[in-house]
Amino acid sequence: MKTLFISLILGASCLIACTSNKNRNDKTKEIKVDKVLALIDTTDNGMITEYYPGRKVKKVTGRLDQDQKRHETWYYFKKDGSTGSVTTYFHGKKHGHTIVYHPNGALHYKGEYNMDKKIGEWKFYDTKGSLVQTKRYE
Repeated sequence: MKTLFISLILGASCLIACTSNKNRNDKTKEIKVDKVLALIDTTDNGMITEYYPGRKVKKVTGRLDQDQKRHETWYYFKKDGSTGSVTTYFHGKKHGHTIVYHPNGALHYKGEYNMDKKIGEWKFYDTKGSLVQTKRYE
């Protein structure tokens, strides 16, 4: 009787696990982005979502171009789920605005890139959010 009960439990568990994997694989696939394993949501035009261990909290989200390079706006999240930074990419290069936050959530710095080079006025802040430096890049 115990053997039959254990067999039924194992069989049901396998069926549930196989069904869950099948449904997940219909919508997502795993790839490496910048040498890190990430999950692509194939139902959302190539949106990449990387999770912290346990896959409960997002670590990074963004899109890839046709050559698997970062493209458009990428969001980086802290382990508590709050935003760590926002950076815009153009075919793998930082291009556009970037905003980075201190671990406590206060603004750390903001500026703009032109094909991986810092341009224009960048502002840097302390952990209390007070402006401490402004720097201009050509």
